[in-house]
Amino acid sequence: MFTDDKPYKIHWELTDICNLKCPMCPRTDHNNHCRPSGNLKHVQFSLEDVKQTLPQQFLERIKRIDFCGNFGDPCMARDFHEICTYLTGINRIPVMISTNGAMRREDWWKQLAITLSGTDSWIAFHIDGLEDTNHFYRRGANWDQLMKNCSAFISAGGRAEWHFLVFDHNKHQIERARSIATTIG
Repeated sequence: MFTDDKPYKIHWELTDICNLKCPMCPRTDHNNHCRPSGNLKHVQFSLEDVKQTLPQQFLERIKRIDFCGNFGDPCMARDFHEICTYLTGINRIPVMISTNGAMRREDWWKQLAITLSGTDSWIAFHIDGLEDTNHFYRRGANWDQLMKNCSAFISAGGRAEWHFLVFDHNKHQIERARSIATTIG
């Protein structure tokens, strides 16, 4: 509930677009080889949408914005960098970004780290296994590109967490994943 005496924390889905076909995701049709379900509209908020939806007076009350995705990955939104720049740079609002990290190239991720620098922002990379198992659930993820993207973000000063869904096929890899996460920061 919005009140006059508390800061706001917002959870915002910027898009229903995703690059992967995860079997238990609500955006995919498990009975149709995990293709996107028919209820998706391929919507994405633009920077102008954000400015219209969140007036300056409202932005001053925001404690944090979480960009998560039940139906899409926020990093697929076309204006994602511009939106983060507007929120973190101009308005000093920390953001938490939940992503599979397997889209785009390293320079995009380096730029995102620079955009978020000097704030309490971070990324939760959702990586469910190692090279030989992550793709069982995160279907369509290219492991080598994913690791390059994570490393690029972290080496450019970005703060990151590794979120790992445990399945029977990857539970034996938890300690190895922890070691890799420590190594790359």
